[in-house]
Amino acid sequence: MLYPTLHVMKNILYPALILSCIIFCCCVEKEARTADLERIDNIADINPRHALAMLDSIRPLLTERNENYRNHYALLRLKAEDKAFIPHKTDTVILRLVRYYESTGDKRLLPVAYYYAGRVYSDMNDDTRALQYYQQAVSHTSPTDSLRYKTYHHIAYLLLYQKLYDKSHDMFTRSYNYFKSAGDKTFQAYNLFGIAYCLQRTGRENQAVEYFRKALALAHETGNRPLATDLTSQIANHYYRIKDYAKAEKYIRLALPGTDSINASAMYRIAANIYEKTGRTDSAVIYNKLTYATDDIDAKHDASRWLAHHYLKHRDFDKALRYMDEYENYSDSMLRVINTEAVARIDAIYRYDLREKENMQLRQRLMKGKYSVYVTCSVAVAAILLLGLVVLYMKKKRQTELVRFKNENTFLRHAFEQSMNFIEENNRKISELNLTIANTTSKNIKLVSELEASKTQLENLNKIAQIKLDNKKLAEARLEHSDICTKIFAILNDKTVPDSSKKLPREYWQLLDKEVNSYFPKFKNRLTSLCRISEHEYRVCLLLKIGVRPKDIALLTNKSKNAISSTRKRLYFKAFGKDAEPEQWDIFIRSL
Repeated sequence: MLYPTLHVMKNILYPALILSCIIFCCCVEKEARTADLERIDNIADINPRHALAMLDSIRPLLTERNENYRNHYALLRLKAEDKAFIPHKTDTVILRLVRYYESTGDKRLLPVAYYYAGRVYSDMNDDTRALQYYQQAVSHTSPTDSLRYKTYHHIAYLLLYQKLYDKSHDMFTRSYNYFKSAGDKTFQAYNLFGIAYCLQRTGRENQAVEYFRKALALAHETGNRPLATDLTSQIANHYYRIKDYAKAEKYIRLALPGTDSINASAMYRIAANIYEKTGRTDSAVIYNKLTYATDDIDAKHDASRWLAHHYLKHRDFDKALRYMDEYENYSDSMLRVINTEAVARIDAIYRYDLREKENMQLRQRLMKGKYSVYVTCSVAVAAILLLGLVVLYMKKKRQTELVRFKNENTFLRHAFEQSMNFIEENNRKISELNLTIANTTSKNIKLVSELEASKTQLENLNKIAQIKLDNKKLAEARLEHSDICTKIFAILNDKTVPDSSKKLPREYWQLLDKEVNSYFPKFKNRLTSLCRISEHEYRVCLLLKIGVRPKDIALLTNKSKNAISSTRKRLYFKAFGKDAEPEQWDIFIRSL
């Protein structure tokens, strides 16, 4: 009986042994496949550029890998790009990864996906969504997980940009304390940098510079040259702010060789300001031009204004006018940023505070564990939510009113600065300054110098205003004699055609749009940056721009006179938030 038993055991054992070998080989291969990603993950923390090169080398093999491997690869690429300061411009990949790790993927990587979703939206200037994903990352990590404290660091910057300095300081401090206990000097330095910013924004300059110095020492210790460069330039800025220009120049000279600066626009702006104060005008021009060449809209705005006044002072009117036009372009861009981002910032603050309240209420409910308390808390939460929504609505409404108020002030300022009244007002001030200079004793050299500088600035502003007036008159004259305007007025003046047939074909509207924006390049952009505008409303504006009377606009657009009056009145309200006579909109259109 023994032989049959052995025979059966062989029949069972041999296939089992073969199957075990296959499973073992598969496991070894799987471990080998994931091991390469783990190696790259570790390298990305130290040398992200090298990690990206390694990821590129294994890209051709992705088609042979499973879904888990491909998604882990994509997540690692996002990490390496973020570490290498490569900005993300689309959320397509990260949203796919978040959905995957929320549903079927490795749950250990879910907080990492949330974290990099926050980084992507930060790059895309969507503070609200960035904050939401950062909060998700925090809620999915333990109090001992370093990712939680990296997330706190980035939340701190979002709060800093929204001028919530106390909350930002608290977040930076939490992150710093963790990385100090963990011995991570790199993240210690970045958090000290952030704390210094919070102190500086609240007027505590002396404390801020001490934190900048501590961060700089750690940056040198860890060999982080880009961070060291930015910290050195911030120390230079500190001395510039307290008017110690000698020390400011000393530190900016140390920073400027750092071509690998993380924030080059800030460094160049600081250098330009310092060299202007120390009388190094040629250097100030160089660094203002370098500032202008960066991608920072705020930096471009300041640099173009400075360069316009510089070239005007040196009577290079072509360059002065070019930079003044650029300054106005970036002023418009910054206004559009206020329009599109203000509500998002308020919403982000609201969501952050609301989550803190909800967490506190949840802890209270769990501790008491009574039904009556549960009901009371539920009612309280509902009341807080309702109150929060009302407050949010009022804030949004107030923000909209503020934006419209700024729109009107900008329009009035632009119109005044391009008028003869502006030139006459400046001439009156110049006469008063001449009289004051004549009556000032020659011993008071400093006062005379300041008065002369004010006089020169007013003279420069008059030159710019006169150039703009002349250019506007020339553009209006050329537009008036253009083919499309001649055709439109010929239609209106044609007595052989009944009024009901005086309509413009679509190609005429297209030509008119092209001609108006050719002679007045900012016309359409300024209108659309103020408010949403329909095709009919835009056509009314085009006809007003070429001087067509409202009653004739009614003929050309096949509308009643009352409808055209209502359109003009409605547009003024949409743009500036107040009721006005239709003629006020006509004045605004002519000023563009």
